[in-house]
Amino acid sequence: MKIPSAALRVLQSVGIDPTLTGGDLLTAIVVRPDGRRRRILGSSTKTKKGERQGVLTAVAYLAPAQTAGVNTCPHATGCARVCLTSPGHMRWPASKRARILRTLHYWLFREDFLRQLNAEIDAHAAKAARLSLEPACRLNGTSDLRWERHGIPQKHSDVRFYDYTKHPLSARAKLDNYHLTYSWNEGPEAPVRAAAWLASGGAVAVVVRGQATARALVDAGTWRGHPTVDGDRDDLRFRDPPRASWVILYAKGAAVRDDSGFVVDP
Repeated sequence: MKIPSAALRVLQSVGIDPTLTGGDLLTAIVVRPDGRRRRILGSSTKTKKGERQGVLTAVAYLAPAQTAGVNTCPHATGCARVCLTSPGHMRWPASKRARILRTLHYWLFREDFLRQLNAEIDAHAAKAARLSLEPACRLNGTSDLRWERHGIPQKHSDVRFYDYTKHPLSARAKLDNYHLTYSWNEGPEAPVRAAAWLASGGAVAVVVRGQATARALVDAGTWRGHPTVDGDRDDLRFRDPPRASWVILYAKGAAVRDDSGFVVDP
């Protein structure tokens, strides 16, 4: 197993000996100081809002873009500088280290990672059943990986999966239990890709500057010829009306100062 040089530097930066190999390296990456395995799935304030609507969501936070020395967001542009890891507790060093280690677990020990992920999804579905809630998973909390290529959504037909993505429509598989929302960016390809997603009946998320601006667009009901949806109300995009629409989000954290064009000023 050849580890990318950038990933080796990142390992060293988070206190792991980059000369370790095999099982020793795996243990250093996945085992916490208390001796337990680091979990892949967790939750967030926004996903918890869904519990009031009968949905129990588990979310996986990996290191965005190339912050772990490998690329988890192949189509990232200006959004990489203002990723959602900037608001709240996501800025804390311990959270950043955990995201990096989960990412390197996935990248360097793929089979072990997928085995653990499948087990955690099964446990999450069982917990949701005990609570009489619908199980849902958002595996790209801060990444943009094509999980259908690993058969994850296909293996758990009783779980609702959903994510935001910058991949073109043609690069993503259409699955009944995996809802995807295209995420607008400032790149020249965005209008074409957004048009394809909208033409297919899908939704396009756009981050706008200011909570008041977002509220005005949502209250207006339409923008650029399609209905608007409040993306900050909750995280349950698969519960939105099945129609081509704009999902309006207001800029948070570092995105408030974005000048790349990722944050839109309608």
